[in-house]
Formats: sequence, C-alpha cells, structure tokens
Amino acid sequence: NMSSSTPTTSSHRLQVLLSHIHPLKEVQQSISANATSAESSSAPSSNLSLSAALTKFRVSYFNEDFERAREVTLALIRNNPHIFFVDHQWSPKEKKEFTHVQFKHFCAANILTVQIVNENLFYFLGVLDVLALFDTSLLGKVVIHYQLFGSCLWRVGTERQRHVLEDVDRGHHTASFCMTEIGHGSNVRSLETEAHYDPDTKEFVIHTPRDSATKMWAGNVALYGTLTIVFAQLIVGGKNHGVHAFLVPLRDPNNLARVTPGVIIKDLGVKNAWRGVDNSLVRFNKVRIPRENLLNQFADVTEDGTYVSAIKSDGERFGKTLGALLFGRVLYCVGPTANLQASLSVAIRYACQRKQFGDARAGENYIWDYPSHRLKLVPPLANSFAFYFASSRFSKQFATLNDETLHDFHTFISGAKAYICEYTPLQLARNEAVCGGHGFHTDSRLGEFHMEMVPFQIAEGDSIVLYQQTARDLINRLMKGFQKTGPSAANDMAADIVNIYGDFSSLDNGLASELLSISNVIGLLSKRFSQLLLASGARMMKLKKSGKSNTEVWNGTLELALDVARSYVELNLACIFAKELRDSCKDMTIRKILVSLLNVFLLSLVHDHLGFHLAEEIITPTQGKELNCARSALITENDIFDKSHILSVIDSFRIPDYVLRASIGRSNMDYVGNLMDLARMPRTEVVEIPTTHHSQ
Repeated sequence: NMSSSTPTTSSHRLQVLLSHIHPLKEVQQSISANATSAESSSAPSSNLSLSAALTKFRVSYFNEDFERAREVTLALIRNNPHIFFVDHQWSPKEKKEFTHVQFKHFCAANILTVQIVNENLFYFLGVLDVLALFDTSLLGKVVIHYQLFGSCLWRVGTERQRHVLEDVDRGHHTASFCMTEIGHGSNVRSLETEAHYDPDTKEFVIHTPRDSATKMWAGNVALYGTLTIVFAQLIVGGKNHGVHAFLVPLRDPNNLARVTPGVIIKDLGVKNAWRGVDNSLVRFNKVRIPRENLLNQFADVTEDGTYVSAIKSDGERFGKTLGALLFGRVLYCVGPTANLQASLSVAIRYACQRKQFGDARAGENYIWDYPSHRLKLVPPLANSFAFYFASSRFSKQFATLNDETLHDFHTFISGAKAYICEYTPLQLARNEAVCGGHGFHTDSRLGEFHMEMVPFQIAEGDSIVLYQQTARDLINRLMKGFQKTGPSAANDMAADIVNIYGDFSSLDNGLASELLSISNVIGLLSKRFSQLLLASGARMMKLKKSGKSNTEVWNGTLELALDVARSYVELNLACIFAKELRDSCKDMTIRKILVSLLNVFLLSLVHDHLGFHLAEEIITPTQGKELNCARSALITENDIFDKSHILSVIDSFRIPDYVLRASIGRSNMDYVGNLMDLARMPRTEVVEIPTTHHSQ
C-alpha cells in the first residue's frame, strides 16, 4: 500500500527562508525600481559595439513585452540573492524545499498570472527565458503551475471553474497536472483512470481501477500540491465518452497535512534531473468531486446525467481538448534553445581562455584556436541561431493561430519539437566533454545543462512519437497528390515548402562557387526531403499491395518515415534562417556574422547526410569534397570566428553571471581566479626570485 506523503512543515530552515518572502507590494516596488538597471556588472570580454549591435538585432525578434518580462524576472533574482541561489551540496529533500520557497517567492512577486500566460505569449516567454537558465527545477514548477494547469483550465474550462485562478495566481494553491499514468503516457486516449457520474449526488467519482492507472510523474504534487487537473475516462450511465479533464483538490492549502479523502500520494524520490520538482505517484480511491468540476468548454454533463456537447465527433472533441496544450511544444523548443546557448557560452568562453600546448617560441595556444575545437563548437552555435529564429517564428504563429492554420502548425511544431529536443541533449553532453575536467565539475553547470534537458526530450514520448505525427501527415499529403500528378507530387511538396519563404537567389553568402550558394544548398536539402518522401510513399504502396495490415504497412515504412520528418524539419529550419537574414538584418557587420553562421548551418546539414546525397546521386563525389572542404575552411580559417568576434556573439545572448553561475564561463574571462574564489583558496602572490650567484 502507498502511504500519503506530507511535507515536514516544521523544518526550521524552510521557515527561516519563508520569513524572507516579502509582501507582494514590496516585491513589486523592488522590481519596478531596479528593472532597468544593468543586467551584469562583470567586465566585458569582447567587442562592445559589435556585442551591442548583435543584442539589438536579437531583441528585435520579440516584442517589448518579452523584454519587459525578462527584465522584471532578472530583477527579482538579482535583488533577492538570499532567496534565488542554488547550492550544489543540497540534499534531494533540501533541493525540493528551497525550490518551493523560490516558487512561492516568485508567485508573491505577481510577475505572472494565468491570464497573462494565455493572453500575452511573449511576456510569458520572457519570464521563461530567464528561469530556464537560472534553474530548470524552478522553471518546471512555474510551468506546471501557470501553464500546464493554468492553460488547461483557461482553455478547456469555463467561468464555472475559473474562480480558483486568483488563488492559483498568488500561490495560495500549488497547482499540478495529472495526465500520464504508469501504463500510458503519449497514448492519452487509452488512459485508465475513470470518472463515473453519480446523478443521485450530482458528483463525479474519480477512481484508479488498477495499478497501471496510477498517475505518475505528477509535478508539484508530492509535498506541496493542493489542486490538480486529472484526465480520466468519463463514464455516464455505463457509457464511456472518452478522456475528459476534471478539477480535483489534493490537500487543504491552509494545512498541507490534510490530504483529500481517497487521494493517495507517494513521492517519486530522487530523479536524474529536475530534483527540485516534487514529482509523485497519485492514486484515487473513489474520490468525489462536484459535477461543476468537469472542465466543460467542449462537453458537459447535466444534473440528471445527460452528456451534452456541441461537437458531435468524439475525435474532434478529443483533439480540441489536447489542442489546448499545443503551446507546450512551443515551450519545448524555446527552453532547449536557451539552454543550448547557455552551455555554449560556458564552453566557448572557457576555450577562449584555456591554453594548451604550443612551441617554445610562441608559447601555448588557446584551445579555441585549434581547428578541431572550432569544428566541435561552431556548428552547434549555428544550430542555436537556427533554433532561435525558428522558435521566434513558432511563437508568432501560435499567437495568431486559427482553425485554418492549426493543421500545418501542428505538423511542423511536432517535428520541430522532436528535432530540437533530440539534438540538444546530445550536444550538451559534447559541450561538457570539450571542457575536460573543468567541464566535469558541477560548478561548470555543463553536466546540469545536459541532464536537465533530457526530460524535454522524453516529454510526450521520445522523439519518435512526434516525428511520426509529422511523417503521417506528410505521407498522407503525398498519397493524395500522387493520385493527381504521380511521382512529381513529392517534388511539388518540397517546392511548396521553399516557396513559403520566398526566393533566396539574391542572398549573397560571400562564397564564390555556385554549388555553395544559399539557394543551391537549400535546393540540396529540398531534394533530400522529396526523395525520402517519395521512397516512403513507394514503400507504403508496395506493402499495401502485398496484403499487409495498416499497422504492418506503417511499421514497415517507419524507418524511412522518421527520416522524412527530420528532413522536413531541416528544410524548414534552413529556410527560416535564410529568410530572417534576408528580410530582417540590414546592419552589414551583423549580416557578415549571420551569413557565416548560416553557411555553417547549411553546409553542416549536407555534411551530416553526405552519404545519402552521394548514394542518391544528388551530388557528385567531387562536389561532395568541395562542400566538405568549404565547411571546414569556413569554420577554421574564417576570421569571423576569431576570439573577439565569437565572444561578441556569446555576449549577445545576454546571460548575466548571476544567472549563468559557472566559474569557467563568467564574462570576466578569469576562469583561474574564479575557480580559486570558488575553492576559497588564497591567490598565489607573484614573487620575483633573486638570482643566486655561485663562486667559481
């Protein structure tokens, strides 16, 4: 049997910290007075004018609300160092306690409300941009509270339930989200938790019928959760109407020891990451809630037990319910992008300081000057810009989403989320390795950055699940087009994608060869996509003709289908990057840097799939060699990636030292002194040793 888990509210340490939480008005005044002050007092380490110009360019991609939210969140952290700090020596229990204190302090500051999250996307993203870099556990608690719970209630519920939002906004309630079960995660339709309607008492009875129906990974629940949204099969009069969402109280917010009767909570214990989030197992033993707690935007149950919905299709109703959560995929692109740029900031700043080997005459070399080192770090830097521009586009599209654009948006965002979250953890591990022993130390945060991004990758299943959503739609479109135009349908689809972004023939990338032009390299990516798409369609038709079942047909096509999805995302990312450069960047100095990064991004995509391009005769071996040589020369010989330029790019990410918190990556460019300070060791005094003269 699972016993209820309650917090140790008598903890002296926790009470001391809680006593520091200021009244709301005081916090707001503190933020207002300091929000426009400088983000970091650290000495600059790069070309100030170039860094400022790059910063101005990046800022232009989001609106003033994004910047305002970023400023107030930074001010909250900067002005409350006694609350917003992280000690790597904390035990798992202490980590949860301290993170919850920070979460309560954040709520008290009134920076966010559920309404803001749902009506001002860019403000919300500005807040998350900072929290993602400061501590992912705090980010997780805020997102679960305001976005997962809050957005679900806002979009799937009605005024009938929104009365609870005031207490949620101010942190009186700690809100959570119970969807995933031990037996089911991504397959939401097959969740096993049940909600039976009792017309005699006008209540729903929430019940866990078997062990596999136990809710798992519910965040904000184990120690502090007071209110949650439960996804369960709605059963009325013996008929199952599918998965619906219900508002369920977990604890008394005024006495956390008082757990709702029938609710059984078990702390999941220590995890590999997000250790400050109190995840849990939750079971419901015939828990009764009022009829009004059914989130009834798309369906309702009347007092006498009649199920009513203006949406007649079960599939459409289910889709609208989960569609309200689509914003989460935007966050799953924005968060890893910020994390990747933070990790690269540490790795590149360290590489520009650390010296290793060299000859006796010239002295040791900076490891940044080794071609092999640049080849490891410049391509992911280019990727981070591609992801950044794409995330900006996703955000703007989501803000204006309607029924006509929803389908195409879903196809792209599903694949993009899978791609970015698949790539980022792998690169974060490489960033840790290229810093050697210093990267292995906890204080570098490189290992933390890596592990904290793994949950992003496995959310909604691993990348394969979302790639399949993208691939299914693309292959279905191909089949419809195939009936009209035959094999040329694949080329037409690829051309249609590129045409969305306009003509790139006039975009000069500074490379003399036509083979290396932006429009030509994008053409190579387009051909890869169209050929993979056509091959998938042909495989599918062949399997169908052989009498295979639908499941066997899809599984037999799956390997190709996944490459279709990846190549589709890569083609779109390339076009978005090129479009932003063509349309938005007018400053020639910045343009030169971004053109170089775009060239690296495009040529790296060809490099990564060189075998395919050669095998399919898209390019010749001679052309393949030219493409690879151009990529290497661009990265290792181009002065745009020298020390001062690359540090200016890093500084434009605008990550203050008090948020980055990495001794080897601080902007003062003194990793040796920073590590001495970390160890609290006295600095070595440089003493001139006198020459001793020996008598003959």
